[in-house]
Amino acid sequence: GAVGALLVLFATVVVSCSGKGYTPCELAKELTNKYKSDLMTYLEGNVSLAVCIAGYHDYDTTHRLQHPDGSVSLGIFGLKYISTVLNCRQHDNTDHTNDNLQGDLECLNKTVLSRPNKAYMYERLCASDLTRKCSCGETDCSVTDSIWVPLYKDIIDLTYGEEDAVAKYLSERNIDYYKPPPTTTQTPHTTQTPHTTQTPH
Repeated sequence: GAVGALLVLFATVVVSCSGKGYTPCELAKELTNKYKSDLMTYLEGNVSLAVCIAGYHDYDTTHRLQHPDGSVSLGIFGLKYISTVLNCRQHDNTDHTNDNLQGDLECLNKTVLSRPNKAYMYERLCASDLTRKCSCGETDCSVTDSIWVPLYKDIIDLTYGEEDAVAKYLSERNIDYYKPPPTTTQTPHTTQTPHTTQTPH
């Protein structure tokens, strides 16, 4: 009866408060207004890159991808729990699947953007031939720069983010993974290591 309906309502509220889905402009606004310091520290203020990476994970903090090896990529940036990295551990205060993105930005920097192969993959996936430009006006958010929205947003889910599989997926569509177009999004150097470009094996 009423108690059962109340419990269902309570469970729904709890679920909706712990995770969040965004539109690209909502996420850009959230990152710019609420996480500006973290964005500057870990992505040199590059909102477009953060929004683009999130696009490959449905702009959803509850996104979950189970890999064939049993590992799981979680949250809006598709992060894995790594026990040796602060803010990437499963029991840290900043869980990858909640709506607090502070630790996620740090973990993204430390486990993805600071590693040349992984950084190149997202730089390539966020290049102008694999994204469309989207402008968020002042009425939508306080971001005046354009953001980049993925054209093949399911590529990470379909390939499990494995570089060879991503390259093959693009090759089947006559797109060279190892040869980005001359004009790409402005991806930042990370705070961990200098940016290097991946060369084909």
